[in-house]
Amino acid sequence: MKKLISLFSIFSITVPTALLLISCGPIESKNVIMWIESNPNSPSLQGYIEAAEEFNVDRDIKVEVKNVAKGNMERELLSNKYAPSIINGSMDRTFRVQQIRSEEIMPIQFEKSMAYDYSFLEYGQDKDGNQLMVPVGKSFSVLLINKTLLKEVDESFDESTPDDELIEYIFENVESLIKSLEKKDKSKLMGIDDLSDLINLQFARKEKINTTKQNDDYLFNYYNETLIVNKKAIDTIDPLMSKLNKIRNSLVMTSGSTRPSNDFSKQKLLMTTASSAGLKYYNTSKEGWDPNIAIINLPNNSDNFMVQRGDGLIALKSGSKEKQNVAEEFVVSLIESKDLWSTSASASGYIPWTSNELSGDFKFEDGAPEQKVLEIVKSKDTKQFSIEANESSGLYDQFIFNELFVNILKSKNGWNKERVLVDNKDAFENASKSRRVVYR
Repeated sequence: MKKLISLFSIFSITVPTALLLISCGPIESKNVIMWIESNPNSPSLQGYIEAAEEFNVDRDIKVEVKNVAKGNMERELLSNKYAPSIINGSMDRTFRVQQIRSEEIMPIQFEKSMAYDYSFLEYGQDKDGNQLMVPVGKSFSVLLINKTLLKEVDESFDESTPDDELIEYIFENVESLIKSLEKKDKSKLMGIDDLSDLINLQFARKEKINTTKQNDDYLFNYYNETLIVNKKAIDTIDPLMSKLNKIRNSLVMTSGSTRPSNDFSKQKLLMTTASSAGLKYYNTSKEGWDPNIAIINLPNNSDNFMVQRGDGLIALKSGSKEKQNVAEEFVVSLIESKDLWSTSASASGYIPWTSNELSGDFKFEDGAPEQKVLEIVKSKDTKQFSIEANESSGLYDQFIFNELFVNILKSKNGWNKERVLVDNKDAFENASKSRRVVYR
Protein backbone atom coordinates (compact mmCIF):
# COMPACT_ATOMS: atom_id res chain seq x y z
CA MET A 1 0.00 0.00 0.00
CA LYS A 2 2.85 2.38 0.87
CA LYS A 3 4.40 1.57 -2.51
CA LEU A 4 1.13 2.37 -4.27
CA ILE A 5 0.77 5.68 -2.41
CA SER A 6 4.37 6.47 -3.30
CA LEU A 7 3.66 5.87 -7.00
CA PHE A 8 0.57 8.07 -6.86
CA SER A 9 2.63 10.76 -5.16
CA ILE A 10 5.27 10.65 -7.88
CA PHE A 11 2.58 10.74 -10.57
CA SER A 12 0.82 13.68 -8.98
CA ILE A 13 4.06 15.68 -8.90
CA THR A 14 5.50 14.55 -12.22
CA VAL A 15 2.49 15.16 -14.48
CA PRO A 16 1.98 18.85 -13.67
CA THR A 17 5.74 19.39 -13.91
CA ALA A 18 5.82 17.76 -17.33
CA LEU A 19 2.85 19.81 -18.44
CA LEU A 20 4.57 22.93 -17.19
CA LEU A 21 7.72 22.08 -19.15
CA ILE A 22 5.74 21.45 -22.31
CA SER A 23 3.87 24.73 -22.07
CA CYS A 24 7.04 26.80 -21.62
CA GLY A 25 8.30 26.81 -25.20
CA PRO A 26 10.20 29.61 -26.95
CA ILE A 27 8.48 32.98 -26.85
CA GLU A 28 8.45 35.31 -29.85
CA SER A 29 10.46 38.45 -29.22
CA LYS A 30 8.57 41.74 -29.07
CA ASN A 31 11.49 43.32 -30.93
CA VAL A 32 12.39 43.19 -34.62
CA ILE A 33 15.04 40.47 -35.07
CA MET A 34 17.43 40.87 -37.99
CA TRP A 35 19.63 37.98 -39.11
CA ILE A 36 22.78 38.83 -41.06
CA GLU A 37 24.69 35.92 -42.62
CA SER A 38 28.25 37.08 -42.16
CA ASN A 39 31.60 36.48 -40.54
CA PRO A 40 31.47 37.56 -36.87
CA ASN A 41 34.13 40.25 -37.27
CA SER A 42 33.06 41.61 -40.64
CA PRO A 43 32.68 45.37 -41.13
CA SER A 44 29.36 44.60 -42.82
CA LEU A 45 27.88 43.09 -39.65
CA GLN A 46 29.26 45.92 -37.52
CA GLY A 47 27.66 48.44 -39.87
CA TYR A 48 24.23 46.90 -39.32
CA ILE A 49 24.72 46.76 -35.54
CA GLU A 50 25.68 50.44 -35.38
CA ALA A 51 22.77 51.42 -37.61
CA ALA A 52 20.35 49.51 -35.34
CA GLU A 53 21.74 51.19 -32.21
CA GLU A 54 21.17 54.62 -33.74
CA PHE A 55 17.69 53.65 -34.98
CA ASN A 56 16.64 52.24 -31.57
CA VAL A 57 16.98 55.51 -29.64
CA ASP A 58 13.69 56.34 -27.85
CA ARG A 59 11.83 53.38 -29.42
CA ASP A 60 9.72 50.81 -27.60
CA ILE A 61 10.14 48.19 -30.32
CA LYS A 62 13.83 47.90 -31.10
CA VAL A 63 15.89 46.19 -33.79
CA GLU A 64 18.23 43.41 -32.65
CA VAL A 65 20.94 42.33 -35.12
CA LYS A 66 22.12 38.74 -34.79
CA ASN A 67 24.91 37.06 -36.73
CA VAL A 68 24.29 33.81 -38.62
CA ALA A 69 27.37 31.85 -39.68
CA LYS A 70 28.12 31.76 -43.40
CA GLY A 71 26.07 29.08 -45.14
CA ASN A 72 23.77 28.48 -42.17
CA MET A 73 20.82 30.78 -42.92
CA GLU A 74 18.48 28.11 -44.31
CA ARG A 75 19.41 25.67 -41.53
CA GLU A 76 18.65 28.28 -38.88
CA LEU A 77 15.33 29.12 -40.52
CA LEU A 78 14.38 25.45 -40.41
CA SER A 79 15.38 24.87 -36.78
CA ASN A 80 13.97 28.04 -35.15
CA LYS A 81 10.28 28.24 -34.24
CA TYR A 82 10.05 31.97 -34.84
CA ALA A 83 11.44 33.49 -38.01
CA PRO A 84 13.32 36.79 -37.86
CA SER A 85 11.68 39.95 -39.21
CA ILE A 86 14.57 40.80 -41.57
CA ILE A 87 17.27 38.68 -43.23
CA ASN A 88 19.93 39.40 -45.85
CA GLY A 89 20.49 37.48 -49.04
CA SER A 90 19.92 37.24 -52.77
CA MET A 91 16.57 37.15 -54.57
CA ASP A 92 16.83 33.38 -54.81
CA ARG A 93 16.69 33.23 -51.02
CA THR A 94 13.22 34.78 -50.89
CA PHE A 95 11.77 31.71 -52.58
CA ARG A 96 13.72 29.30 -50.40
CA VAL A 97 12.43 31.13 -47.31
CA GLN A 98 8.85 30.80 -48.52
CA GLN A 99 9.34 27.08 -49.11
CA ILE A 100 11.14 26.45 -45.81
CA ARG A 101 8.76 28.34 -43.52
CA SER A 102 5.71 29.30 -45.58
CA GLU A 103 6.18 32.87 -44.34
CA GLU A 104 5.09 35.65 -46.62
CA ILE A 105 7.72 38.08 -47.79
CA MET A 106 6.69 41.63 -46.96
CA PRO A 107 7.07 44.01 -49.94
CA ILE A 108 8.94 47.17 -48.96
CA GLN A 109 7.50 50.54 -49.97
CA PHE A 110 9.96 53.32 -50.78
CA GLU A 111 10.65 55.95 -53.42
CA LYS A 112 11.70 54.00 -56.53
CA SER A 113 13.18 57.09 -58.20
CA MET A 114 16.14 56.86 -55.83
CA ALA A 115 17.60 54.06 -57.99
CA TYR A 116 20.36 55.06 -60.43
CA ASP A 117 19.01 52.48 -62.87
CA TYR A 118 15.57 50.91 -62.46
CA SER A 119 16.92 47.45 -63.34
CA PHE A 120 18.79 47.57 -60.02
CA LEU A 121 15.36 47.32 -58.36
CA GLU A 122 13.80 44.92 -60.88
CA TYR A 123 16.24 42.20 -59.81
CA GLY A 124 14.49 42.11 -56.42
CA GLN A 125 10.90 42.23 -57.69
CA ASP A 126 8.38 39.46 -58.21
CA LYS A 127 6.31 39.12 -61.38
CA ASP A 128 3.80 41.67 -60.04
CA GLY A 129 6.47 44.30 -59.41
CA ASN A 130 6.49 43.92 -55.59
CA GLN A 131 9.87 44.78 -54.05
CA LEU A 132 10.61 41.56 -52.14
CA MET A 133 14.36 42.11 -51.89
CA VAL A 134 15.74 45.62 -51.41
CA PRO A 135 19.34 46.10 -52.59
CA VAL A 136 22.01 47.38 -50.24
CA GLY A 137 24.79 47.32 -52.84
CA LYS A 138 25.22 45.90 -56.33
CA SER A 139 27.74 43.48 -57.75
CA PHE A 140 28.64 43.22 -61.44
CA SER A 141 30.24 40.49 -63.51
CA VAL A 142 33.47 41.51 -65.20
CA LEU A 143 36.36 39.94 -67.08
CA LEU A 144 39.87 40.01 -65.56
CA ILE A 145 42.93 39.66 -67.82
CA ASN A 146 46.45 39.16 -66.46
CA LYS A 147 48.61 41.30 -68.77
CA THR A 148 51.82 40.22 -67.02
CA LEU A 149 51.10 36.57 -67.80
CA LEU A 150 50.02 37.47 -71.34
CA LYS A 151 53.43 39.06 -71.98
CA GLU A 152 55.23 36.04 -70.49
CA VAL A 153 53.57 33.59 -72.87
CA ASP A 154 53.48 35.91 -75.88
CA GLU A 155 56.57 38.07 -76.32
CA SER A 156 55.02 39.80 -79.35
CA PHE A 157 52.18 41.20 -77.23
CA ASP A 158 52.19 45.01 -77.27
CA GLU A 159 51.70 46.12 -73.66
CA SER A 160 50.25 49.44 -74.82
CA THR A 161 47.22 47.63 -76.27
CA PRO A 162 44.06 49.24 -74.80
CA ASP A 163 42.28 47.03 -72.28
CA ASP A 164 39.07 46.90 -74.32
CA GLU A 165 41.02 45.39 -77.26
CA LEU A 166 42.67 42.61 -75.23
CA ILE A 167 39.92 40.02 -75.60
CA GLU A 168 39.96 40.38 -79.41
CA TYR A 169 43.75 39.98 -79.43
CA ILE A 170 43.58 36.87 -77.23
CA PHE A 171 41.06 35.08 -79.43
CA GLU A 172 42.96 36.00 -82.59
CA ASN A 173 45.94 34.12 -81.10
CA VAL A 174 44.05 31.61 -79.01
CA GLU A 175 45.66 28.40 -80.28
CA SER A 176 49.25 29.54 -79.77
CA LEU A 177 48.37 31.04 -76.38
CA ILE A 178 46.83 27.79 -75.16
CA LYS A 179 49.99 25.88 -76.16
CA SER A 180 52.27 28.42 -74.46
CA LEU A 181 50.16 28.43 -71.31
CA GLU A 182 50.17 24.64 -71.15
CA LYS A 183 53.98 24.65 -71.25
CA LYS A 184 54.05 27.18 -68.40
CA ASP A 185 53.07 25.17 -65.31
CA LYS A 186 50.07 23.72 -67.17
CA SER A 187 48.31 27.06 -66.99
CA LYS A 188 44.90 27.56 -68.62
CA LEU A 189 43.41 30.17 -70.90
CA MET A 190 40.16 31.08 -69.16
CA GLY A 191 38.20 30.72 -65.95
CA ILE A 192 34.41 31.03 -65.73
CA ASP A 193 33.12 31.97 -62.31
CA ASP A 194 29.45 31.72 -63.30
CA LEU A 195 28.50 30.35 -66.69
CA SER A 196 24.92 31.60 -66.24
CA ASP A 197 26.20 35.18 -66.46
CA LEU A 198 27.67 34.57 -69.91
CA ILE A 199 24.57 32.67 -71.03
CA ASN A 200 22.12 35.30 -69.78
CA LEU A 201 24.14 38.01 -71.49
CA GLN A 202 23.11 36.46 -74.82
CA PHE A 203 19.49 37.39 -74.05
CA ALA A 204 20.15 40.84 -72.58
CA ARG A 205 17.79 43.68 -73.39
CA LYS A 206 16.67 46.85 -71.68
CA GLU A 207 13.29 45.40 -70.74
CA LYS A 208 13.23 42.84 -67.93
CA ILE A 209 13.51 39.29 -69.30
CA ASN A 210 10.28 37.44 -68.61
CA THR A 211 10.42 33.89 -67.22
CA THR A 212 6.98 33.27 -65.67
CA LYS A 213 4.91 33.09 -68.82
CA GLN A 214 5.52 31.97 -72.39
CA ASN A 215 8.68 33.61 -73.66
CA ASP A 216 10.25 31.65 -76.51
CA ASP A 217 13.18 34.07 -76.63
CA TYR A 218 14.59 33.01 -73.25
CA LEU A 219 16.27 29.70 -72.45
CA PHE A 220 13.62 28.39 -70.08
CA ASN A 221 10.36 29.47 -68.45
CA TYR A 222 8.48 28.15 -65.46
CA TYR A 223 4.71 28.46 -65.29
CA ASN A 224 1.69 26.16 -64.94
CA GLU A 225 3.96 23.90 -62.84
CA THR A 226 6.02 23.11 -65.93
CA LEU A 227 9.67 23.78 -66.71
CA ILE A 228 9.75 24.74 -70.39
CA VAL A 229 13.01 24.55 -72.33
CA ASN A 230 12.78 26.70 -75.46
CA LYS A 231 14.49 25.12 -78.44
CA LYS A 232 14.68 28.44 -80.25
CA ALA A 233 16.87 29.82 -77.45
CA ILE A 234 19.44 27.07 -78.08
CA ASP A 235 20.24 28.91 -81.33
CA THR A 236 20.81 32.11 -79.33
CA ILE A 237 23.46 30.59 -77.06
CA ASP A 238 25.10 28.49 -79.79
CA PRO A 239 27.73 31.10 -80.84
CA LEU A 240 28.88 31.46 -77.21
CA MET A 241 28.83 27.75 -76.43
CA SER A 242 30.58 26.87 -79.71
CA LYS A 243 33.32 29.39 -78.93
CA LEU A 244 33.78 27.97 -75.43
CA ASN A 245 33.67 24.45 -76.83
CA LYS A 246 36.78 25.15 -78.92
CA ILE A 247 38.77 26.09 -75.80
CA ARG A 248 37.06 23.70 -73.36
CA ASN A 249 40.28 21.84 -72.58
CA SER A 250 41.77 25.12 -71.36
CA LEU A 251 38.78 26.18 -69.20
CA VAL A 252 38.47 26.23 -65.41
CA MET A 253 34.79 26.52 -64.44
CA THR A 254 33.09 26.86 -61.09
CA SER A 255 31.68 23.47 -60.23
CA GLY A 256 31.65 21.75 -56.85
CA SER A 257 34.78 22.88 -55.00
CA THR A 258 36.54 24.18 -58.15
CA ARG A 259 36.95 27.98 -58.20
CA PRO A 260 38.78 29.95 -60.92
CA SER A 261 39.90 32.49 -58.31
CA ASN A 262 42.39 29.96 -56.90
CA ASP A 263 44.24 29.54 -60.21
CA PHE A 264 43.98 33.18 -61.26
CA SER A 265 45.46 34.47 -58.00
CA LYS A 266 48.38 32.06 -58.50
CA GLN A 267 48.86 33.35 -62.08
CA LYS A 268 47.84 30.05 -63.65
CA LEU A 269 44.91 31.54 -65.58
CA LEU A 270 45.25 34.15 -68.32
CA MET A 271 41.75 35.54 -67.84
CA THR A 272 38.58 34.85 -65.90
CA THR A 273 35.07 36.10 -65.31
CA ALA A 274 34.51 37.35 -61.76
CA SER A 275 32.05 39.13 -59.52
CA SER A 276 33.03 42.65 -58.49
CA ALA A 277 32.05 41.71 -54.93
CA GLY A 278 34.80 39.08 -54.79
CA LEU A 279 37.73 40.71 -56.58
CA LYS A 280 40.00 40.41 -53.55
CA TYR A 281 40.07 36.63 -54.08
CA TYR A 282 41.51 37.09 -57.58
CA ASN A 283 44.31 39.50 -56.75
CA THR A 284 47.79 38.34 -57.77
CA SER A 285 49.57 40.81 -55.47
CA LYS A 286 49.87 40.99 -51.68
CA GLU A 287 50.43 44.75 -51.78
CA GLY A 288 47.26 46.30 -53.11
CA TRP A 289 45.53 45.56 -56.39
CA ASP A 290 47.84 44.47 -59.20
CA PRO A 291 47.67 47.29 -61.80
CA ASN A 292 48.54 44.80 -64.56
CA ILE A 293 45.19 43.05 -64.17
CA ALA A 294 42.83 44.57 -66.73
CA ILE A 295 39.15 44.85 -65.73
CA ILE A 296 36.66 45.03 -68.58
CA ASN A 297 32.97 44.31 -69.12
CA LEU A 298 32.10 40.78 -70.23
CA PRO A 299 32.27 40.58 -74.03
CA ASN A 300 28.83 40.94 -75.61
CA ASN A 301 27.08 42.60 -78.52
CA SER A 302 27.28 46.26 -79.52
CA ASP A 303 24.59 47.14 -76.95
CA ASN A 304 27.23 46.61 -74.22
CA PHE A 305 25.00 45.19 -71.50
CA MET A 306 26.36 44.44 -68.03
CA VAL A 307 25.36 41.59 -65.73
CA GLN A 308 24.29 42.91 -62.31
CA ARG A 309 23.30 41.15 -59.11
CA GLY A 310 23.76 41.86 -55.42
CA ASP A 311 22.48 40.89 -52.01
CA GLY A 312 19.83 42.87 -50.23
CA LEU A 313 17.38 42.86 -47.35
CA ILE A 314 14.27 40.69 -47.13
CA ALA A 315 11.46 41.44 -44.65
CA LEU A 316 9.14 38.71 -43.36
CA LYS A 317 5.59 39.31 -42.21
CA SER A 318 5.02 38.74 -38.49
CA GLY A 319 1.99 38.51 -36.21
CA SER A 320 2.44 42.07 -35.02
CA LYS A 321 1.56 44.95 -37.32
CA GLU A 322 3.68 47.23 -35.13
CA LYS A 323 6.74 45.01 -35.68
CA GLN A 324 6.12 44.96 -39.42
CA ASN A 325 5.97 48.76 -39.49
CA VAL A 326 9.22 49.05 -37.54
CA ALA A 327 10.94 46.47 -39.78
CA GLU A 328 9.91 48.34 -42.93
CA GLU A 329 10.94 51.68 -41.45
CA PHE A 330 14.35 50.27 -40.51
CA VAL A 331 14.97 48.78 -43.97
CA VAL A 332 14.06 52.07 -45.64
CA SER A 333 16.37 53.94 -43.25
CA LEU A 334 19.18 51.54 -44.20
CA ILE A 335 18.88 51.97 -47.95
CA GLU A 336 18.75 55.75 -47.56
CA SER A 337 21.84 55.78 -45.33
CA LYS A 338 25.06 56.59 -47.15
CA ASP A 339 26.97 55.95 -43.93
CA LEU A 340 25.62 52.41 -43.71
CA TRP A 341 26.61 51.67 -47.30
CA SER A 342 30.14 52.95 -46.74
CA THR A 343 30.64 50.74 -43.66
CA SER A 344 28.65 47.72 -44.77
CA ALA A 345 28.27 47.18 -48.50
CA SER A 346 31.58 48.70 -49.59
CA ALA A 347 33.46 46.48 -47.14
CA SER A 348 32.19 43.52 -49.16
CA GLY A 349 33.20 44.97 -52.51
CA TYR A 350 29.71 46.12 -53.49
CA ILE A 351 28.94 49.18 -55.61
CA PRO A 352 26.35 51.78 -54.52
CA TRP A 353 23.06 51.69 -56.43
CA THR A 354 21.28 54.92 -55.51
CA SER A 355 21.11 57.93 -57.81
CA ASN A 356 22.35 60.38 -55.19
CA GLU A 357 25.64 58.44 -54.93
CA LEU A 358 26.24 57.31 -58.50
CA SER A 359 25.19 60.64 -59.98
CA GLY A 360 27.52 62.50 -57.63
CA ASP A 361 31.27 62.51 -57.12
CA PHE A 362 31.50 59.22 -55.22
CA LYS A 363 34.81 57.39 -55.73
CA PHE A 364 36.61 54.40 -54.28
CA GLU A 365 40.22 54.79 -53.15
CA ASP A 366 42.77 55.33 -55.89
CA GLY A 367 43.90 52.00 -57.30
CA ALA A 368 40.90 50.08 -55.93
CA PRO A 369 39.56 47.61 -58.52
CA GLU A 370 35.99 48.59 -57.59
CA GLN A 371 36.69 52.07 -58.96
CA LYS A 372 37.30 50.60 -62.42
CA VAL A 373 34.05 48.63 -62.14
CA LEU A 374 32.27 51.83 -61.11
CA GLU A 375 33.62 53.60 -64.21
CA ILE A 376 32.24 50.82 -66.42
CA VAL A 377 28.85 50.96 -64.67
CA LYS A 378 28.63 54.73 -65.08
CA SER A 379 29.85 54.77 -68.69
CA LYS A 380 27.24 56.23 -71.04
CA ASP A 381 27.79 53.20 -73.30
CA THR A 382 26.93 50.63 -70.60
CA LYS A 383 23.38 49.31 -70.23
CA GLN A 384 21.94 47.25 -67.37
CA PHE A 385 19.39 44.44 -67.59
CA SER A 386 17.53 42.15 -65.23
CA ILE A 387 15.82 38.77 -65.34
CA GLU A 388 12.45 38.21 -63.70
CA ALA A 389 12.89 36.22 -60.50
CA ASN A 390 10.53 33.35 -59.85
CA GLU A 391 10.37 29.99 -58.18
CA SER A 392 12.18 28.39 -61.10
CA SER A 393 15.12 30.78 -60.83
CA GLY A 394 15.36 30.15 -57.11
CA LEU A 395 15.36 26.37 -57.46
CA TYR A 396 17.01 25.58 -60.75
CA ASP A 397 19.17 28.46 -61.94
CA GLN A 398 22.45 27.26 -60.45
CA PHE A 399 21.81 23.63 -61.33
CA ILE A 400 20.81 24.23 -64.92
CA PHE A 401 23.51 26.73 -65.78
CA ASN A 402 26.44 25.88 -63.55
CA GLU A 403 26.04 22.13 -63.56
CA LEU A 404 24.18 21.20 -66.72
CA PHE A 405 26.00 23.47 -69.15
CA VAL A 406 29.35 23.12 -67.41
CA ASN A 407 28.97 19.36 -67.63
CA ILE A 408 28.11 19.61 -71.32
CA LEU A 409 31.36 21.48 -72.00
CA LYS A 410 33.31 18.99 -69.87
CA SER A 411 31.74 15.93 -71.51
CA LYS A 412 33.52 13.77 -74.08
CA ASN A 413 31.52 15.11 -77.03
CA GLY A 414 31.22 18.67 -75.76
CA TRP A 415 28.66 21.13 -77.11
CA ASN A 416 26.65 20.18 -80.19
CA LYS A 417 23.68 22.44 -80.92
CA GLU A 418 21.89 19.80 -82.98
CA ARG A 419 22.06 17.17 -80.23
CA VAL A 420 22.06 19.15 -76.99
CA LEU A 421 18.47 18.32 -76.03
CA VAL A 422 18.87 14.69 -77.10
CA ASP A 423 22.23 14.03 -75.45
CA ASN A 424 21.26 15.85 -72.26
CA LYS A 425 17.54 15.15 -71.97
CA ASP A 426 17.93 13.29 -68.68
CA ALA A 427 19.97 16.12 -67.21
CA PHE A 428 17.30 18.68 -68.15
CA GLU A 429 14.58 16.51 -66.67
CA ASN A 430 16.54 15.87 -63.48
CA ALA A 431 16.91 19.63 -63.11
CA SER A 432 13.15 19.86 -62.78
CA LYS A 433 13.12 17.69 -59.63
CA SER A 434 9.53 16.37 -59.67
CA ARG A 435 8.25 19.01 -62.11
CA ARG A 436 7.11 18.39 -65.67
CA VAL A 437 9.60 19.32 -68.41
CA VAL A 438 8.48 20.35 -71.89
CA TYR A 439 10.70 21.13 -74.88
CA ARG A 440 9.08 23.71 -77.10
